[in-house]
Amino acid sequence: MDLYLRKSDHGQQAPDMYRVILKSDGDETEIGSISIQHSAGAHCYWKWAIDTVIPIRTHQTQGPVTRPI
Repeated sequence: MDLYLRKSDHGQQAPDMYRVILKSDGDETEIGSISIQHSAGAHCYWKWAIDTVIPIRTHQTQGPVTRPI
């Protein structure tokens, strides 16, 4: 699995906004966003959010689970 950033095209609303892309086995899923925010006093900071739920893969086991005696 790899994470990539893709520039978002929101024009003047969010000129420094990127979508976070999860790439796995050739499939791409947008999982969130990251952007530069500007606050009072000319301070800049990164703001990020995860906005997609990705199901957890189930793990298969072989044979019954036994406890030691």
